This record gives sequence, structure tokens and C-alpha cells, in this order.
Amino acid sequence: MWLAGCSSSESGSDSDLDGGCEDTGNCAGASGTGGAPPEVGPVDCSGLSCQPLELPFGYPPVAACCAEDGRCGLDASFLADYGASFEVTCQARDQPGELDAACPNSEPVPVPGVNLSVTFEGCCRGETGTCGYLFDRAGGLIEIGLGCVDAGPFLDGAAPIPCGDGAGGAGG
Repeated sequence: MWLAGCSSSESGSDSDLDGGCEDTGNCAGASGTGGAPPEVGPVDCSGLSCQPLELPFGYPPVAACCAEDGRCGLDASFLADYGASFEVTCQARDQPGELDAACPNSEPVPVPGVNLSVTFEGCCRGETGTCGYLFDRAGGLIEIGLGCVDAGPFLDGAAPIPCGDGAGGAGG
């Protein structure tokens, strides 16, 4: 399996690599099989040059995309292989949140093709008051840079737990 993504053409519209790119730059269902992976390059988002995420171990890069608010993002459809499907496929980089002792770490996530599992630290998403996972680094090897992402897609339908001052747990 190879990972595909969206890239922006010079006209400013997104190319449809696997039937899921929308005018917002979101790439739903951007993975496929067979053939060589498409070239994944920078994407222009509101004048910002957004770069794809280069991965080690021969994995193809993760496509850059434009988040709903016009910031740089990454096509998170590849996370479906790890059990997480975000409602909004293009996840913005640098999502706000703080490490919070009231928020549990993620379950270990095995990395296909290598004998490695990664765990993401629990963080508090201040805008929602719920726990998320800090997706800035994976296994100390990969700079992801998404920040504190919603934990919901990783929880098999369970709701993320409250955090911060409202959780009765971790305070300053």
C-alpha cells in the first residue's frame, strides 16, 4: 500500500489523486494500492508554502494540505492504518494544547514494517476542554508537528475525557 495525498496545482485547485480531494485541500480516502506513489510536493495555503512530512524507513511522504482555517496541515488519512480516522482529513499543524497529567497517554501504536511501537503523550485541548494526544514527535524519530490532536479518533467510539481545571485533576 502507498499513501497518496493532495497537491495544489498552479491554478490553485487541488488535484484528485484518489477521488477524495476537495476545494478545501482536504484529502479524504487518499490511500490506494498498486503502482508507484505520486509525487508529493509543497502546497500553497493562503500564501504559506506547506511542506509534506518526510518519513524514514522508505515510507512515502505524508502530503501537505490546507487546513480549514488556511494554515498548513497534513493529510491524516494515513492514520487510518493505525486505527484513527479523523472527520476532517487535513489536520492543521501546531494545534494548541498543553501536556496535562489528567490526560492519559495513547495506547502503544505498532509501526508496520519495523519492530517499533510509538506512544503519544496526553495533552489538554484548551478549546474543547478534553484530552488529546501530542502528535509532535513519533518515537523520537519523526517530527510530525501536529500539536495536540483530538483523541476521539483513537478511542474506538469512546469520548475523550475532560481535562484541565474542569477535570478535577491536573492543575498548574
